[in-house]
Order: sequence, then C-alpha cells, then structure tokens
Amino acid sequence: MIRDRFVKIVLLCAVCSANACSNDSLRLDNNDLSSLLSITDVAKTVVQDDSNPELVAGLIVNTTVIHTGFVRINVPFRMTWQLRRDGTTVGAASRDFDSGFAPAQTERVRLVLSFPPVVSLDGVTDAVTFDFLDTTSLSIMGG
Repeated sequence: MIRDRFVKIVLLCAVCSANACSNDSLRLDNNDLSSLLSITDVAKTVVQDDSNPELVAGLIVNTTVIHTGFVRINVPFRMTWQLRRDGTTVGAASRDFDSGFAPAQTERVRLVLSFPPVVSLDGVTDAVTFDFLDTTSLSIMGG
C-alpha cells in the first residue's frame, strides 16, 4: 500500500515535469510581466537647459532591473520610464530588453529623458512600465 502510494506520487511528478517541459508555454500579459520585474538603485541627475541653466531640460535615470520571478522571459520586452504631472507625460524614455531574461538576472539601465525646459520638477511623479514587444506570441517559458 505504501509502495503503491509512492509509485503514484512518482508518476504524478513525472507527468507534471513532462508538462512543464512540453511545447505548451506559460502565457502572460503585460501586468504579469511587471509583476516579474522590479527596479532598484534608482539615481536621478537633473539636466540643465543649455541656454538657461536655471531651467530643467531633462533627467538622467540610472537604475537596476531585477527579475524577481521564477520563469525565463523568452519574449523581448520594453521598460518605459515616464515623468508625469497632472496626468500628462512631461518626458519619457525606453529601454528594450532581449528575450531570455532569466530569474535573478539583473541589468543596469541608463535612461535620458529630454523635455521642453521647465522651472522645476516639483509635482512630477515617475511611472515605470514593462511591456512585451512581440504581442503575437506572449509565451515566456517553453520546453
């Protein structure tokens, strides 16, 4: 009886492993992608306007993207950093990532956001999104 139960457990594990490595892929959307990725070590440098140094004409953002999930992302994706004020995008920059971003992988990112000169960045908020580039196949993990 114990032996039969052990055999059933081993068979169940074998079936689950076979399914995980089959051609059936895990399909995720952009919200799922965002839940797999995180940013850390954010450092921002204000870029002054060349013609009037009292104005701000850009922002350089240095950060690290960390894959905190447990599945390889086998579809290219884009990280977009936006500066927003009162619901309007003030400036934005993007960085594309190749497919194959693995769990626990990190990548340093430098983004340069340029925008029409403003007096200050008071009231500006950051919005970071991650979006798949290839929407024809949102499979991120395959066998």
